Amino acid sequence: VLADTAGAESVDHADLRAATADPFCELESAWLQHMSEDHADIVAQLARHLPTRLRGGLVHPLAIDRYGLTLRVESNDGDHDVRLPFPTPADSVESLSRAVRVLAGCPFLNGMRRI
Repeated sequence: VLADTAGAESVDHADLRAATADPFCELESAWLQHMSEDHADIVAQLARHLPTRLRGGLVHPLAIDRYGLTLRVESNDGDHDVRLPFPTPADSVESLSRAVRVLAGCPFLNGMRRI
């Protein structure tokens, strides 16, 4: 059984063995830590996508994969995980970075830096 915040589904063991790992599984932890420590502004921009009732809580990036980003919201009524899907799957570090910037509404979508 494969379970996530969207539910649970039975998966055939042969399909599970044949599946390839997400391209970002080895860098996920470091990437999430980097977002938390160095890009609180981007996390705040991503939080605009949260349901209104969750926008007052503390927001942390929880998970990332080729299909989207999951935010953890710590609020008075408990913790909530919210999945933000990317418009298209990411297949490289560059496309992952761009997908996050698109979700955040960043004006520097091509990676340009402020001077």
